[in-house]
Amino acid sequence: MSLLQFSLRHLLVAVAFVAIACVALLNANPWWVRGTWLAAVGLSFVAVLQAIFRRGERRAFWLGFAIAGWLCIVAGSDWFPGLRISRQLPQQILGFLYSRLPESIRLPTIEEPTGRSANGSLVFPSSTDDYASQDPRVTTGLVWLAQQQQPATAPNLRHVGFEYFEATGEALWTLLMALLGGLVARWIYRSEAARPAPAS
Repeated sequence: MSLLQFSLRHLLVAVAFVAIACVALLNANPWWVRGTWLAAVGLSFVAVLQAIFRRGERRAFWLGFAIAGWLCIVAGSDWFPGLRISRQLPQQILGFLYSRLPESIRLPTIEEPTGRSANGSLVFPSSTDDYASQDPRVTTGLVWLAQQQQPATAPNLRHVGFEYFEATGEALWTLLMALLGGLVARWIYRSEAARPAPAS
């Protein structure tokens, strides 16, 4: 059986994984980092148990899943500095994806609405009392006009920091590589099972 053959169930699982990955990356925060890494490490532990107690093709899948998953986890840690080179590809991919995010997500601050109307002209206060309400030091309309030229900023509530984006992405990369390892191991098992026995 070919490595590229899959069932409808596997297709639905793949679509669900892609959807959850997109949501996790676009909303990356400490909770998503913990959740994705908990899933990656937890499934790697489950894969070890499945590799011990399963038989046949399923055992091959879970064995490949466990080996690839734990290799990615160890390579992503700082325990073995020599393996850090294996993190360059996912980090470059994640850096490229982060640079493609809209600025409304990447920027930590956004401009607050100022005294400008939609066509760019200034909106002046309706009375002299409004001048004093802006700032007690403002005594002339000229100073008030100069202040309106500088846009005010506020914290961006939709901001996604790169450190959270990268950590979430590395957990998802670990899951993806573990799944790929399981599929390759199952394909090798099927190939060996389909090979005719040597004639005696």
